[in-house]
Amino acid sequence: GLSRRARLFLVDEPLYGDAATRAYTLSLLLSVRSPENALVVSASNPAEWEAHVDRYLFLLRGEAVMSGATSEGGASLSDEFRRLSQ
Repeated sequence: GLSRRARLFLVDEPLYGDAATRAYTLSLLLSVRSPENALVVSASNPAEWEAHVDRYLFLLRGEAVMSGATSEGGASLSDEFRRLSQ
């Protein structure tokens, strides 16, 4: 398991493998979220995280190109990612 006392979790592409493994990993990571900590995820497929994030930051060639709160509405993160990746 993961330490529930940690204040910061940094994970890089944590959702890989078969569907059961991805579901377990997502459940585990979401279970440690609280107002007292932050979960920072590096992911190349925003669709897997879109329903679970409060804020986002898109990097392109090491530069921040877009950020915001998911509550602001607008295009889906997947659509924005596709547009920025072209």
